[in-house]
Amino acid sequence: MVLYGEFDAKSALRRVIAAGGGHVVATTPPFTSSIELGLACAVVDPTKGKTNRWVRELTAAGVPCVHPDLFVDWLARPSVDPSQHLLHGVSLGPRLTAALARSRPVRAAVAAR
Repeated sequence: MVLYGEFDAKSALRRVIAAGGGHVVATTPPFTSSIELGLACAVVDPTKGKTNRWVRELTAAGVPCVHPDLFVDWLARPSVDPSQHLLHGVSLGPRLTAALARSRPVRAAVAAR
């Protein structure tokens, strides 16, 4: 996945993603080579609008753009609907859906503690 924009605690977000088995492949544009690798998603600063050049490139390639709160909420609240964190009218897509589904048993075990 890519991280695009300014986030509070960006290094913490990277660690959360890594702990869940995700890999951040880029944090600054251009994202063309990252898109060609096949991204599960792009974590996008919500201030980056639909007309932003890189947001347009990501969405045109079918890469789901998600709010940075997705991963914190996904870990902290197991019943959260991940689609509430989608930005710019995209769907979760098959890669992100599969990745989130694989994490369900781990999230259930954490929530049971």
